[in-house]
Amino acid sequence: MNLLFVSSRNIYNSTGELRLVKTRANVLKEKFNISSDFICIRNKEILNSPQEVIDSDSKFFLFTYSMTNMFSYDSSKKNVEKKIREIISEYDAVILSGELVLSFVNLVKSISSVKVIYDIHGVCDELSEFSSGKFLVNCKRKFIYYLFQHLEKKYIPKFDAAFAVTSELKEHVEKKYNAHKLNYFIVPCTKKHYNIDRLKIAESREIYRKKYSVHSNDVLFIYSGGYSPWQCIDESIDLFTKINTKMPNSKFLILSMDKDKIDTHGNKNIIKDLVTADEVDSVLCAGDYAFMLRGDYVTNHVAFPNKYCEYLASGMKIISSPYLYSISKNIVKFNTGIVLNNNDDFETLINYIDKNKCCKNNVSKIQEILYEISFDKTLEPVANYLKSGD
Repeated sequence: MNLLFVSSRNIYNSTGELRLVKTRANVLKEKFNISSDFICIRNKEILNSPQEVIDSDSKFFLFTYSMTNMFSYDSSKKNVEKKIREIISEYDAVILSGELVLSFVNLVKSISSVKVIYDIHGVCDELSEFSSGKFLVNCKRKFIYYLFQHLEKKYIPKFDAAFAVTSELKEHVEKKYNAHKLNYFIVPCTKKHYNIDRLKIAESREIYRKKYSVHSNDVLFIYSGGYSPWQCIDESIDLFTKINTKMPNSKFLILSMDKDKIDTHGNKNIIKDLVTADEVDSVLCAGDYAFMLRGDYVTNHVAFPNKYCEYLASGMKIISSPYLYSISKNIVKFNTGIVLNNNDDFETLINYIDKNKCCKNNVSKIQEILYEISFDKTLEPVANYLKSGD
């Protein structure tokens, strides 16, 4: 069975988005015998070289446009439509991901009887909830927000099914767009494997703590991800700076493709680096605590960041906000970290760190948690649906 995955997100470079798509495609192929090919339409100013390959056996078609040329997107979109028409007969289902490819649902349904699935990772509310501080940029974001809302309202109800990363996201989409007739599958951003290799964790910890000059008695905090405003990297730096004054033997490693944009305010205990998607899991094993701070926004309420499972698998304890509804519930339920409810929690956090210093999460417990949300488990009903005649 063959899937065609069409995305306007960055599945070209080493990003969290690519890691998610890559891992999910690998599981579909290895466990359920469902292969995937990819079409990516993306703003070329955002793409960086080199490309990270999703699967050496998969076809990958890249179409770019320029933000400086308002006509280039229409041209690229027409080229994508042409490519879909050329190859659609090779596929049993199509997955669309990203607002800019939503309208392709009409094209696919007009030329084929295959199932069309919308892959929902979040909400476009981020465009209205977060300000750039620049008037013209904010006006542009507002325009795009209303455009995306219009596209989602118009096209989402036309899909046969949808992936949603949390039940909160499913309920949000159903209510906002009156999309109650779709077959929904809760497929969190998770990992390929849920069996954790204790020896590999120990070996990776030693290798990367040495690489970053982190001593055995140092406490290492890690953030892995981008520099989007909802990811609260500046707030994480501020919190670490406060921790650092209380704990001079603490260090903070930031893994991000946006590392050059991040201001560490000259703190020599903050390290910035960029590693490949395949190396991230090993690097995370060096850490003791992971930051996952978010603000009180709809964008966060429905989210399930890729990094949650990556952090868990490394054994790190997670420092989170309550506004990641699904994840904060899991952290409290399974005691895999601490949820900070307000600024008054700083002393509580320091006491927690001091009590659990260099004490990793229980591996057996982590394996149990990861299995429940693993692609092995969550993609099984998806595979059954794709292979059924329904």
